[in-house]
Amino acid sequence: MIYWVKKERRPALQKNPHMYIQMLLNRNAALSSEDLYELAVCFDLLHEFKDVKRYCQMALQKNLAHTPSLYGMSLRAFEDKSFDEAKRSYSRAIRLDAGAASSALHFQVRLRTALSLPEANQWGLWCLEQVQQSNKASDSTQFELAKILFERSEFERAVPLFKALVHRDDLAFEVTQYLSYIYERLYSGEELVEKTLELAQIVPQKSDLFFNLGMVCQHEHKRLDLSIHFFYLAVRSDAQDPGLRFSLEQACLELIGAQSKPSKPEDYFQLMLAHLYHGSVAVAERYARILRERYSYRYPLSFEALAPKTLWSNWLLKDEGLLNEALSQWFGDHPVENWKITKRND
Repeated sequence: MIYWVKKERRPALQKNPHMYIQMLLNRNAALSSEDLYELAVCFDLLHEFKDVKRYCQMALQKNLAHTPSLYGMSLRAFEDKSFDEAKRSYSRAIRLDAGAASSALHFQVRLRTALSLPEANQWGLWCLEQVQQSNKASDSTQFELAKILFERSEFERAVPLFKALVHRDDLAFEVTQYLSYIYERLYSGEELVEKTLELAQIVPQKSDLFFNLGMVCQHEHKRLDLSIHFFYLAVRSDAQDPGLRFSLEQACLELIGAQSKPSKPEDYFQLMLAHLYHGSVAVAERYARILRERYSYRYPLSFEALAPKTLWSNWLLKDEGLLNEALSQWFGDHPVENWKITKRND
């Protein structure tokens, strides 16, 4: 409750609420609605909750539009499980409060200390929805609302709220993590890949998104052929992270071990990519020669037809790093033998 007291007066209330109560009650002049609310706050600090409600009511008798007292009444009603009364006071406060977004965030903190976690989530959700509906929401209240929906497994409702925040520098990393987790729960297989690649188009920090998808493909879907692409894209998104490079190299080695006896063009293709991503360019080039001479692979036509189509058309074939350079050198109109990696600032 002290959040709604003027900042310069908060230290005195917190330091000695008993003395502040006596000072106000001994004042000869009539107490204003602000004075009465400060008395309510002092009693709140002392956990004398009946007096909290009484002085909030008195403040509202002085001024029906005294917003802090409406928040105070609402909090007391929530703590007393008088939910209809709590809703009425909170709704009035939101309508009157120009800073409703900030107030709602502080209200959330108090609810979590006053109610059980399921109740705090239920009523916290309701309170934040009221802010949204009043058109007074902020990015911070939207983020808190999305997190509560996530905690309640209401993933479809949380997604658009999180997606609207991906360009906030201070929230982008956490928002991306939430969205990645949600997508893994909502989708699977090719649909997960497609939806995640769509998300990657708008997310500034893509490395964790690609890394998480690579892990899912490697361990849950058993698609090593896809996992190495996503680990590669993760490395391209954040070349300074050694953990991403390690994950890529380990996935490449696992795929190479699984394809010890290639017999189909797909086998040679996967081995070429695994060696290329791992850094064994000379070995990858030998597999490229087989694909070019035995199976007539050509750039870009042979790769545009590969699945998942979105992965190749929108990402891998637009790559400006190692992959696209190798494919164009090895499978272009004039294939290059003994190709060397050109120096790049990846």
